[in-house]
Amino acid sequence: GRFTSLGTYVTDIPCQIDIRSIVLRAMGGFFSLAFADGAGLIQNWHYGSRAERFSKLGYELDFQGLRLDVLGTIREEIRDQVFVIISSLDNLMVVATLMLSLGFGFVVEGTFPPHRSEQLPNWTIESIGFSIAPLVVY
Repeated sequence: GRFTSLGTYVTDIPCQIDIRSIVLRAMGGFFSLAFADGAGLIQNWHYGSRAERFSKLGYELDFQGLRLDVLGTIREEIRDQVFVIISSLDNLMVVATLMLSLGFGFVVEGTFPPHRSEQLPNWTIESIGFSIAPLVVY
């Protein structure tokens, strides 16, 4: 080999361009690029399906939480209604107990109300001009 006046190195061996090697190299590059794209597609599909699976799982958990909240609300409403009913029953039991004790006291003492209202005089309060029939009280 030798240097030219422009400073380039020239060899005496003739340079042959092999078309076959260029085509093989291009095909190899194309196939490696296609394989990389295919691997990328498969990887994206895998991680996409994984993310989709996690999204579905999150949706199911959120929906289950909503159902539990609704059930908790229903349970609290039923508890409130039962509390109101029990309070009402307590009041009714107190009134029934008082009525039973008064009735039992009348029976033991022998004080029964008269059968006719003419047997009892009207109760009057002269100072305010108020009069009431005794049978209304009983």
